[in-house]
Amino acid sequence: MKKLVAALLLLVSTSASAQIIYDKMFGLAYDINVPKSNPDFIKNTSYRGGKFIYRQFINEHFTMGGDFSYATYNDYTPPAVYTTPSSSVYTDFYNYAYNYSIMLGGEYFWRTEKNIRPYAGFGFGAAYNQYALFYNIYSDKVSTWGVLLRPQAGVQLRFSEKSNWAAMAGLHYDYSSNKNKDYGYNGFTSLGLQIGLVYLDW
Repeated sequence: MKKLVAALLLLVSTSASAQIIYDKMFGLAYDINVPKSNPDFIKNTSYRGGKFIYRQFINEHFTMGGDFSYATYNDYTPPAVYTTPSSSVYTDFYNYAYNYSIMLGGEYFWRTEKNIRPYAGFGFGAAYNQYALFYNIYSDKVSTWGVLLRPQAGVQLRFSEKSNWAAMAGLHYDYSSNKNKDYGYNGFTSLGLQIGLVYLDW
């Protein structure tokens, strides 16, 4: 009986020392986004984006939490003459789309023997878009709200076995229902790449 109890205690202690169960995760990421809707208005990749990440670990595999992210898209049309029945104007156009979103979501993390942890997840929330057109001395702006859906997947790499810090890289696909007929949007979609750092707390 004593041998059985000793074996069980050894098994539990070994298992506990081999698995670190984190409590919280905080992250900051640089976010590059490629617009996938309405290329007539904006088709250029956005290199001005970022994301703040917070997660609570439910167990060693599942997390739940929220994201706040932003991205700025812009496009340029060279000067040309535009004619109407009553007048003509020579101007260029600067097109902008400003995107802000807040999301609730979660991920499943696969456990590996090393410090690499791939994950996949899904989130939903709200997206705010402002579409802006600048021409000559004039500007036109419109703002819309929509529902955001975001599937995502990626990987975390801890710097060492005992480190609280990890690098992260991931892909996400955003769909939001931000419609605007004047600017030709039935919704706003983008494909994003995020690279950043996370702090794991236990």
